[in-house]
Amino acid sequence: IIVMLMDTKIFPEANTCAIVLRLPIHKQYEKFKSCMTEGILQAPGFGIA
Repeated sequence: IIVMLMDTKIFPEANTCAIVLRLPIHKQYEKFKSCMTEGILQAPGFGIA
């Protein structure tokens, strides 16, 4: 399930138990891409299943 966040969230969030990915909405694609990249890089367990 992918949920678009329309509030003041900057970085993506995930709930692996419920298999939910919450993505923030940004006005510019570059801001979205930058925040997604930073959020993934700062997540120590990202990609480990």
